[in-house]
Amino acid sequence: MKASVVIVIFVYNRPSHTQRVLEALRANVGIEESELFVFCDGARDNSTIESVSEVRKIIRAIDWVKSKRVFESEENKGIERSVIDGLNLVFSIYDKAIILEDDIVCSKGFLSFMNQALDCYEHESNVAGISGYAFSNPIEMPDSYFLPLGSGWGWGTWKRVWERTIFDGSLLQKKIKEVGEEKFNFGHYPYSDLLKPQEAGKLIPWDVCFYASYFLEGGVFLFPKNSLVENIGFDGSGTHSDAPESIRVVKLSDSVKFEPIPVKLDPKIVRQVEKYFEMDFKPSFLGVLRTKFLRFLNARIGGQR
Repeated sequence: MKASVVIVIFVYNRPSHTQRVLEALRANVGIEESELFVFCDGARDNSTIESVSEVRKIIRAIDWVKSKRVFESEENKGIERSVIDGLNLVFSIYDKAIILEDDIVCSKGFLSFMNQALDCYEHESNVAGISGYAFSNPIEMPDSYFLPLGSGWGWGTWKRVWERTIFDGSLLQKKIKEVGEEKFNFGHYPYSDLLKPQEAGKLIPWDVCFYASYFLEGGVFLFPKNSLVENIGFDGSGTHSDAPESIRVVKLSDSVKFEPIPVKLDPKIVRQVEKYFEMDFKPSFLGVLRTKFLRFLNARIGGQR
């Protein structure tokens, strides 16, 4: 049996969410053979000290993995710096990783799918990552398929992809404009706007930079037929607590069969997912209002804090 891919979790100040994420992860077959890295962000102010401490106690109690390394930040980095710094460290040691945040609950079949897919496509240069999340869809989908964008909700990638990520928003904007913003803004979601800093000194969302970087190189993400993860953060506990119905998961799948498929986009599948996306993001009077609201929140799929 091949060694499990290292698992990386980013946590902050939500003990109940963190507990649910860990309980779900523990139910996965092979978890006892996994290596775990946990990055704990520091308290933002006095009001978060207690909850941050509670989360760290939960993390320290983990004893059901092969090995565990915990990093407790004394400062509040925020999700952007936490992820960038954490994954830079992980990929200085490992060639591939599975990444979760403290509001992503997985099914018991999550690790199996992710491990198999990461092993299978490790040397396929234009496969940028593997998603454990799947968009809800009204039509029957194949067991797995490729899309030109990924998801930050329970995902995996390789050092070869991460180390090529550009975290310069201005440079990315310039390059995206050269190839066309319309294709980049999948399903009319305003990704290109999120490459613009909303506040002085605030980092561009790491996941938008990641997406833009592999988009420019023609990268694709593998998705499962049914979602193996669910975001439980839309309850007011995180910075971004609203989301359109099309990206919410109704029911997790216990498992999704994995079989290698050719690395190519199926135009019919891509268009179908785009159409479902467009129900929420296609320009209209209400759509413009929604987009302005998203910009105000500096919202993004997969964000928190």
